Amino acid sequence: MDGDHSANNASVGMGKVIESNPELQREVATHLDTNSDNENSYQTLENAGSTVNPCTCGSTENTVDGVNSSIINETANTSSGPDQPDTQPMSKRKLKKLKKKERWEERKAEKRAVERERKRQRRAEAREQGIDLGPSRKRLKKVKMKQSKCDIKVVVDCSFDHLMSEKDITSLVKQLNFCYAANRRGKEPLQFYICNFGGRTKQRFDEIGDYKNWDMYFKSEDYLELFGKDVVYLSSESPNILTDLDPSKAYIIGGLIDHNVHKGLCHKLACEKGLEHAQLPISEFLDMKTRKVLAINHVHEILLRYTESHDWEDAFFKVIPKRKGAVAKSDGLTEDPESVDSNASSLELQSDNSQLLGQNDAVEKQSSSSKEVSNEVDS
Repeated sequence: MDGDHSANNASVGMGKVIESNPELQREVATHLDTNSDNENSYQTLENAGSTVNPCTCGSTENTVDGVNSSIINETANTSSGPDQPDTQPMSKRKLKKLKKKERWEERKAEKRAVERERKRQRRAEAREQGIDLGPSRKRLKKVKMKQSKCDIKVVVDCSFDHLMSEKDITSLVKQLNFCYAANRRGKEPLQFYICNFGGRTKQRFDEIGDYKNWDMYFKSEDYLELFGKDVVYLSSESPNILTDLDPSKAYIIGGLIDHNVHKGLCHKLACEKGLEHAQLPISEFLDMKTRKVLAINHVHEILLRYTESHDWEDAFFKVIPKRKGAVAKSDGLTEDPESVDSNASSLELQSDNSQLLGQNDAVEKQSSSSKEVSNEVDS
């Protein structure tokens, strides 16, 4: 109690110092104006004696009429008890991001309206040109997962929320949107699950709002609670090659974006939990210039296309982006090293023969010309 009383007295005394010094008042007001974006984090100037903020008064070491700003900082620290809320302002970078997000939210409805109009125009142009527009929205609404003849279960494990930044979470949500769109447009949709659904991932979906009406299963439970150990965790680091899809298994895709820094994490978790794991048979069918790690939506759609055609190569070429530089192994014909050597030696022999023939032609020309000269001399 005595400590609190003395701190309050010191704060009141400092308030009187501020009120009696116009220059100090102007300095405090300047700092308050500079941080106007966080005006809710500060008290008014009239109450400055009891709630001087260290971030507004302790940011300089200037002395005003013999009163050092560091003293104001110390006084503010003594006046703010442990039960008082934290009034530290946000960084400029975070404020900039928040303002950018607010501007995006304000323009979101306008952008959606423009995009819808573009789609209408593209559909109208496609109809005029007789281009197939694919399944209509009415047909898509009729083909639900429950009515689908495909009983292959594909699960995205969203238990890595704590390992990702806000930007990564945004990318994850976009990839899950692509998964939903592809599954919705499939001839026979996969049984598509999102497990360990919560945290910041759920918060971003809550901002979307209508995701609860989507034809997919959002589960807060872990995939082991839903499917036991009848799962296959897909990982590019696994030595096992996936050859076919088993309806009795659930195929797990790690909910980490494809450019994450946690290499091999999904494979490691599968090994620690004693789960079956495998990688897509990319190396069996394709030669790729880049690494075999794919985005979540690409893995999901490859599985979807395979259930339609039962052809891995066809599924890969329909889904894998061209920038990956994928080439079918059947197209990449390689020559035997011995045949290459023999071809090279035969080319060398041909060049030698051509050189000899050229030399013989030159000799014959010289001999014929010398004969002509001798005939002229004789005549």
